[in-house]
Amino acid sequence: MALALQAAGVRVCVLTSPGEQFAGTFELLRANMQVRICDQLDGNWLSTNRRQVQFLVEVARENGLRGPVVFHGWGILHALLIKRAILVLGKLERGIISRSVIIPAFLHHGSWYESAAYLVAARILRWAADAVIAQCWDMERKLSHYGVPKYKIYTIYPGRDIESFRKKARLPLPPEFHPDNLTSVNGQPLSKAIPKVAYLGLYIARKDHLTLFRAIRYLKQLGRPVGCICLGWGPQREKLIDLVHELDIADLVVLAGRLDQNFVPAFISEMDLVVSASRAETFGHTLIEPLILGKPVVTTRVGVAFELESVQGAKVVNPGDWRGLAESIAWVLDHPVEVANMVKRGQEFVLANYDINIVAHRFANLYESLIARE
Repeated sequence: MALALQAAGVRVCVLTSPGEQFAGTFELLRANMQVRICDQLDGNWLSTNRRQVQFLVEVARENGLRGPVVFHGWGILHALLIKRAILVLGKLERGIISRSVIIPAFLHHGSWYESAAYLVAARILRWAADAVIAQCWDMERKLSHYGVPKYKIYTIYPGRDIESFRKKARLPLPPEFHPDNLTSVNGQPLSKAIPKVAYLGLYIARKDHLTLFRAIRYLKQLGRPVGCICLGWGPQREKLIDLVHELDIADLVVLAGRLDQNFVPAFISEMDLVVSASRAETFGHTLIEPLILGKPVVTTRVGVAFELESVQGAKVVNPGDWRGLAESIAWVLDHPVEVANMVKRGQEFVLANYDINIVAHRFANLYESLIARE
């Protein structure tokens, strides 16, 4: 995103902690823009201190001499740090215009304390942020409901380098993840004669694999077996194995494990469709990525599914509706012409809203509007 922002005409200074130096990323950023490092910039609530605030103030004073400063942060911790820095900056350098843009994070979607997380976040953000970024309509609705003023909320979708994603779809899959080599939970190869659906998600309760497994069982009972490949990892793996045996679908389900993100596009390309049974999502990247590659999506009504449903770009059902999920999977497999049109609509939405260069320009326009605001 930093590189895309710079290409959109924004002068970028990346602020990071040492732990954020992913392989190759730090070198790439430093070769193209200013990068500053501060220990514990992304520490926990108790680790915030004056040194971090002073770091932000110093960077702002250095860059503020060349124009207004917009702090773009992630999460409530950043919101508090940035607000403190702006208050200090206002006392030291009254001539520097400074604004804050915050993307809320760690709102614990789908947990029993999601409402409490939103309530606390909203109270902080309405004081600390000049702009709060909702990553989809559902998030926008919740932020507004819990008290963030509507004039502060801007819906901008997470960006993806679509060209790079499509190129990765042409990479050869690791042999153990190729559909012809996958082994079902009962230890037998997955039948090559049946359609294959993929569920890309952690093995955790919020992902609600049980609803999907019930849909797979229902299709089997109707004489329409479908191979279900669950790509992911997590603490509920053993529980999922027990569920699969209990539902008598061990021959149709594969718990494939964790696949390197670089190969996920190639994996999606091998599937007939991608499905999600999740009870809650912040956004839902796995609902968008198949559409980039022209693959149909069947999903529960969470995250960005509301937008996809509004453009008729995916089959959408209520969370927990295993029968509706099964019927939607069957519909996708039975209606190739209608599905092609559905995918086209979904893909058009993705290309218009999800491409990283479009997202970067939307942020650049937001920065300009905030700076112009009195």
